Amino acid sequence: MGIATALREARKARGLTQGQLGRRVGYGANMVGMVENGERRLAPDVARSLVEFLDDPRFTAAVQLEASGGIGSPWLDGPRVDTHRSSVARKLIEELQEAIDAVWACEPLTNCRNAADLGEAGNAQIDHAARQVVQVKTACRTFLAVLCRDYGRSLREIHAEHRADLAAKGYIQGREVKRHAA
Repeated sequence: MGIATALREARKARGLTQGQLGRRVGYGANMVGMVENGERRLAPDVARSLVEFLDDPRFTAAVQLEASGGIGSPWLDGPRVDTHRSSVARKLIEELQEAIDAVWACEPLTNCRNAADLGEAGNAQIDHAARQVVQVKTACRTFLAVLCRDYGRSLREIHAEHRADLAAKGYIQGREVKRHAA
């Protein structure tokens, strides 16, 4: 799902007109319409403001994917996706187990010091483990989005609390928490 569709759906879910949303971020209704139709791109500062204001997991995922040049988890919207919370929870557990198994079986993690030490089998194990971890990222993001949707939680607040916990443990610098706090 691209930014255009995600923005339109997030705006409608909040019961906002294009004009109302545009006023929130300094855009006119016409500009919001052009973004929603894929005719214009969002400026980075406007995208950030919309992510903060809309607090919508689908829109946030679309912005992250575009800003990173495609490095990130796509929004799962295919015909075989079941986003009922119990189905998403089961899929997350399945993906977590597959990643745990792949990482546990990845011999290069304990037997090779660098890429030059990897043989064909080691490269295959590293690739498999990396793919499994990426699948977990997508499953985790989907599960979190469903929790927010079904139980009225704020994606921004959950991430702000997480950053505060990381800072308290000394894993990140305090300035990162202040800059991104809800």
